[in-house]
Amino acid sequence: MKKRVAIIGAGGHGKVIADAILKSNSYELVGFVDAKLAIGTNVFGAFKVVATQENIQLIIPQIDCFIIGIGSNEIRENVAASLPNNIEWATIIHPSASISLQTEIGEGSVILANSVINADSKIGRFCIIDSGSIVDHECEIGDFSHLSIGTYIGSNSKISAKTKSDLGQIFQPFTQK
Repeated sequence: MKKRVAIIGAGGHGKVIADAILKSNSYELVGFVDAKLAIGTNVFGAFKVVATQENIQLIIPQIDCFIIGIGSNEIRENVAASLPNNIEWATIIHPSASISLQTEIGEGSVILANSVINADSKIGRFCIIDSGSIVDHECEIGDFSHLSIGTYIGSNSKISAKTKSDLGQIFQPFTQK
């Protein structure tokens, strides 16, 4: 039986995560939690807002895990910190991503379409590795970082927590932002 997951954030990034969940077939998507949209608002296909962030406590017993679908590193960190410590966080990996078997991916992270993560790399907690990004071997990506579309991380690079790359940005080995 698949775990039931809800996405916190019903904007564009939440929709991309919903698509990855449905394509990976690894979780049962229940719907969205949002701070601004009303319960019942249709967001993506047949999936609707099932709770607001104010009343998320009401659905926690019905959900096995959550994923944060918010692109802002700061807001993602605040949302994670605002919820109870016993919440389970999903890790979402798009089926077209290529990930080494010798890679660690932290809880709450999202690896999107056509991303590559090579051997002995470590992806922190609540990270976004956006579509088409490449993380070469033996890299470390700090918690709450967002590698934007097409970011390239050279081998042995260490990226600080809460880093937000620009589209197509290239990080040479051993660089930090």
